[in-house]
Amino acid sequence: MPLCAIKGEIDGRYRAIIDVGVFKKKPSRAEAENPAPENRFRALIDTGAGRSAVSKKIAEQLGLVSKGEKRVGTPNGILKTPTYNIALAVLRIPL
Repeated sequence: MPLCAIKGEIDGRYRAIIDVGVFKKKPSRAEAENPAPENRFRALIDTGAGRSAVSKKIAEQLGLVSKGEKRVGTPNGILKTPTYNIALAVLRIPL
C-alpha cells in the first residue's frame, strides 16, 4: 500500500480538523478519493471517541434514515441520539 498523508489543520482550540467524505453506503474507490461537493465535510478528529458522529444538519442533507437511538456520553452529560449507518472516507494526499 502506498504511503499517504492526511491534509488538515489545527484550529484555534488546538483540535485536528480534516476533510472527509460521508456517504449513505460504501462508495466506489473513485467516489471515496474524490467525493462530490455534497459529500465533502470538515471533521474533528477526536482521538478519545468510540464512535464517529455527524450533525443533524448533515444527516438531513444526505437524507440519512435513523436506525434507532443510542445513549452517548458527552462533556455535557449523557444524551439519547439517533444512529445512522454511514461510510466515512478520509481524504488523503499520496506521498
